[in-house]
Amino acid sequence: MVHFFISKRVSLYFAVSDFVRQRLYLTHHVGSGKVKTIHLGVNLERFKPMGGAAAKKALGLPDGKRIFCTVAALIPEKGLQVLFEALSLLLAERKGTAPILVIAGEGPYRGELHRRAHDLGITGHIRFLGKRNDIHAVIVASDIVVVPSVWEEAFGLVIAEAMACAKPVIASDTGGIPELVSSGRTGITVEPCNVRELANALRALIDNQDKAHCMGKAGREKAIKEFNMASYIGKISDMYDSVVGRKNTG
Repeated sequence: MVHFFISKRVSLYFAVSDFVRQRLYLTHHVGSGKVKTIHLGVNLERFKPMGGAAAKKALGLPDGKRIFCTVAALIPEKGLQVLFEALSLLLAERKGTAPILVIAGEGPYRGELHRRAHDLGITGHIRFLGKRNDIHAVIVASDIVVVPSVWEEAFGLVIAEAMACAKPVIASDTGGIPELVSSGRTGITVEPCNVRELANALRALIDNQDKAHCMGKAGREKAIKEFNMASYIGKISDMYDSVVGRKNTG
């Protein structure tokens, strides 16, 4: 009821995804004509394809290893525990050729993640980087970006950033994520919490670098078209102008 009455005083809602727009209909009693979806924008000059060798060296990552990264707050909802189990499966199958997982982010779940990594015997294949202000470098240094969320992400900004860097994305098929990742074209979506499916997706791109490269290229093209910061700012400006104009004529 509170949301219903608030919505009467709001001229227009801005949703970062169609998923959020639908949720506003269902949970906040907002009429369909009062919500506009505008996907978030990415700085394409900062997040762009660059040589990964220098970035790997700067982060102290080994040459000759496939690197996949995740960028997230260290909380259970981000699904890193699922990713750890998937990595454990890959290690059991690949031994010395298994990839390295790089984690950028900080949070209250870090201690538990360290414990899980130890229990699974994968500590030597994980790099905790902590909170970073150079996420573009972490992405560029990686071959694959993974977003294994177990909750419904409203958007998933790191996905758009990864695509802008021409990196293939493996992500959970939940919330607003499917609006970003075109499964089979710019990356692969998997069922949330499905360890085997996530491991299979990782293996598919690790073993097929040509496929991963093509997905990354397609992701960059989509980022330029759909997540361009200049376009995003223009859409936000137009939205505000439409509201102000509506009030002035009202």
